[in-house]
Amino acid sequence: MTHVVLLVAGFSRNWGGWLAAEAFEYLLGCREISNDPELRQLLWKHQESGGFEDALDEIQTSYLRDPTNTRKQLAAFQTAIVRMFDDMNHAFLSMTDWEFCRQDQPQWVQKFLTRFDAVFTLN
Repeated sequence: MTHVVLLVAGFSRNWGGWLAAEAFEYLLGCREISNDPELRQLLWKHQESGGFEDALDEIQTSYLRDPTNTRKQLAAFQTAIVRMFDDMNHAFLSMTDWEFCRQDQPQWVQKFLTRFDAVFTLN
């Protein structure tokens, strides 16, 4: 049986995970988005409410209505998002210390997280 844990948004912030505003800035800097005025505008449109997740939802909905004219934009947007999470994952993989303190429970966070086959956060 596969064991998966879903953690709330902000959990990974303790170790440098990005919050919504930082994800927004990262995506704006991705060449797939910075080279496409419509994708930039879409991100800005959803910056204050819903963030990149709502922008992704809008472009996915557009794709369902008109796949021919939105296929490239959807692929570009998804590529940028995947790169963002890959960059965060690489940073987490290079970490050697996950603990807040060492007094009561040495390696408590590390032991907890390694019990799962996959760890997802809502960041």
